[in-house]
Amino acid sequence: DGVLYDAGMTTLICYPGARADQTLSIPSSVTVIAPYAFSDCTTLKTVEFAGSSAEWKDVNVGDDNAVLANAKVSYAKEDGK
Repeated sequence: DGVLYDAGMTTLICYPGARADQTLSIPSSVTVIAPYAFSDCTTLKTVEFAGSSAEWKDVNVGDDNAVLANAKVSYAKEDGK
């Protein structure tokens, strides 16, 4: 789908800036979002994370990914369940 992950699906390396989608689903296996992974991304509004909010807080987000701070994040798993 154009989103680049490492072989283990633990690092989101790049989200294409020209991608028109407003929503991205991130697997719960992701523990790192590389620096500049979302640079030049202007359309992303919603992130659907397959894990819980506690797991999302443990994701190491690299520099220059401000779009994530402005996106609405929803979680597939409820905390504590």
